Amino acid sequence: MTPLARAPKHAQIAENIRRLIRQEKVSVGHAIPTEHALCKMFDCSRGTVRRALDTLVQEGIVRRKHGSGHYAAKRTGSRQMLLGLIVPNILNAEVLRIAQLLTLEAGRMGYGIVLSMTNAQPAVERQFIRELQRLKAAGVIKFPTVPETAGFESDIRSRLRALALPYVIINDFWTDTTHDHHMAFDEGAALEMAVEHLAGLGHTRIGWLDGSDGPRRAALRSLREALTKRKLTLSDKHILFCPPYDAPPVEKLWPDKQRGPTAVITPYDGMAVRLIEALPRIGRKAPQDVSVVNLNGQSFYSTPGLDLTTAVPPVDRIVEKTLEVLTKGDRDLGVCHCIFRPSFHAGSSSGPVRRQDLRQT
Repeated sequence: MTPLARAPKHAQIAENIRRLIRQEKVSVGHAIPTEHALCKMFDCSRGTVRRALDTLVQEGIVRRKHGSGHYAAKRTGSRQMLLGLIVPNILNAEVLRIAQLLTLEAGRMGYGIVLSMTNAQPAVERQFIRELQRLKAAGVIKFPTVPETAGFESDIRSRLRALALPYVIINDFWTDTTHDHHMAFDEGAALEMAVEHLAGLGHTRIGWLDGSDGPRRAALRSLREALTKRKLTLSDKHILFCPPYDAPPVEKLWPDKQRGPTAVITPYDGMAVRLIEALPRIGRKAPQDVSVVNLNGQSFYSTPGLDLTTAVPPVDRIVEKTLEVLTKGDRDLGVCHCIFRPSFHAGSSSGPVRRQDLRQT
């Protein structure tokens, strides 16, 4: 299938008319095919044809003459279709992998990606969306901004709907996605895999390290459920929240060299790396003393050779479905929620519980 065939129907019609004018099959000043003829040619509704013609009129390529039809106004070069990509930051391996693959796959389909890193600033995001509308972007791909500030996420999505900009939300583990196309990996399944792995290594004291700016409450519930299945519990003393880009205060999990967790799960690759780097402050190492597991893949920013034990989000499937939804055009898909199961990689950041720790259980 060609890139144009994957595009929305109104975009296909507009590009075909551009081609007619560019190749001088319709000369400047002459009439292009009528709305009725275009409807039959592309097997679509009059509304779809009018949307394509409105686009060409706004571009100045076609002139509308009321009561007479539409006429070629000027020759034109090819215009690349665009998709907007909104990310709050690019320091997360999960976000970076998806952004890279989206750019590559969208390019193969004939779309250009316009990227905005908003740094969680609502004004920047709103301005970017206005610019995407001006550029007549075919759609928007958006990671959620964390934390949810005064209803900001719901406000942005309402704006996108009001502007008739198709959009897909990726990996939103915090806010309500009932009215949104949403693609995500199954974090509950990832936690189940992590607990199964650690329990199989003999760990019974498992802790949780999460970001304080946007804690994953649903993940914490899933963790408790996974532990309960194995007749284990999560002690409140083994839960730690801290800023996701700071070194974690490990002394709080292991105060005064008291007994603490023998394994820690965190949703973030970066937090896993910083935890491993902080453990020597209290005389511990991973995995000899503490096994560490994260939920979103290998980190781009870790020490060379560090092989994290991690759930592996199915980035390729998330990207494929996201682009499919945004390039379906006028076909009524309804709200599309796709939650993909991750795989699991047992790396060198986890290992069997030590014998002295077993005796303390």
